[in-house]
Amino acid sequence: MSLKQIVSNCLHGLRVAFVALTVFQFSLGGPLAGSLQAQENTHTRTPIKHVIVLIGENRTFDHIFATYVPKSDDSVSNLLSKGIINADGTPGKHFSKAAQFQAVAPFKTKFFISLDKDEKAPYQTLPSPSLNFAPTATIFPPGTPLNFLEAIEPSLEAADENLLTTGAASQFPQTFVQPDPDTRVQNFNALPNGPFPLKGKNLPYDSYTGDTTHRLFEMWQQSDCNIKNATRHNPSGCLSDLYPFVITNYTNQIDGIFNNPPAFDDNGGGNSMAFYNVQAGDAPVLKSLADEFSMSDNFHQSFMGGTGAKSHNSALAHRQSRSAAGHRRRLHCGSSFRRQLHRVRRPDAAWHCANPRLPSDSPVPSRFQVPTGTLLHDQQRLARLPPGRHR
Repeated sequence: MSLKQIVSNCLHGLRVAFVALTVFQFSLGGPLAGSLQAQENTHTRTPIKHVIVLIGENRTFDHIFATYVPKSDDSVSNLLSKGIINADGTPGKHFSKAAQFQAVAPFKTKFFISLDKDEKAPYQTLPSPSLNFAPTATIFPPGTPLNFLEAIEPSLEAADENLLTTGAASQFPQTFVQPDPDTRVQNFNALPNGPFPLKGKNLPYDSYTGDTTHRLFEMWQQSDCNIKNATRHNPSGCLSDLYPFVITNYTNQIDGIFNNPPAFDDNGGGNSMAFYNVQAGDAPVLKSLADEFSMSDNFHQSFMGGTGAKSHNSALAHRQSRSAAGHRRRLHCGSSFRRQLHRVRRPDAAWHCANPRLPSDSPVPSRFQVPTGTLLHDQQRLARLPPGRHR
């Protein structure tokens, strides 16, 4: 058994352990519910009592809401509204705007975060989606009694409890190393160069599909960011046109450490370009939430990298108070946070981080003052930073 298969089995064990913990938590449901009800009358500045953040791990906005149309008169920025795809998921008139590229010779020999136009060329056919760790077995086998499933996951409708026992990619021998294309996807080996619907005759909606690998250094390369590409509508300057290329090439060496026998790791192939179609009935719960509540189509993540850092950022997105009410709130001035301040929004806060011996409520020199939320171009930013603190 390869190390990757051992890891997969360990993950399966962790899932079972998590289920057991969930059952225990439900046994505390009464006291916890009572505590929450007691907090309902807590005074808040606005009518909003609770904010619930849903994090769709390893998924982008368009992966779920590519074809979403608001029920109200609001607008939405997605693949459909941009004309990149049609409501049925087929390529739209602006399909080429989402084209993906691959590097061309002579290839760069050092790390890069962007490629010029003459250093890349569009794919003729998108790299095939792959299975990338799709489970080959479910946590609960088919035929598990309904009353047991309801105890495990009481939040599901009774008609949906059976989903806990279906969807495994059981027809495949493994989902860890190449080649492992997801042959269930319609036209998996002849996809046009752009977003494709996650559907197929042998791919029912409840199916587990391949992960979309995302890591810090690779994500910078995939996003293909350069300030010279920045526009009013795309201030980041990121073209996001190297996603399949980077993920299918950066591990193109035989892995003899984690694989026995040695093999090429699977890291997702063209999975990053897949999308569900809510107009075809996909993601019904998320669609109903979008229909009823507010949604954001213009925030994707706070910085590059894996899910963990962004989850922490959401959970800890507050600044600790120094002491009594009325005092200036203390800034977290860790090196990574300081770089974020320098590069994006708050040179005035960066001044305090760069001068920790000064009282946090001391005046900031006028040339470092800038309204919170102001976006600065590189040269503007550098002009406002303390000497020697440009990086």
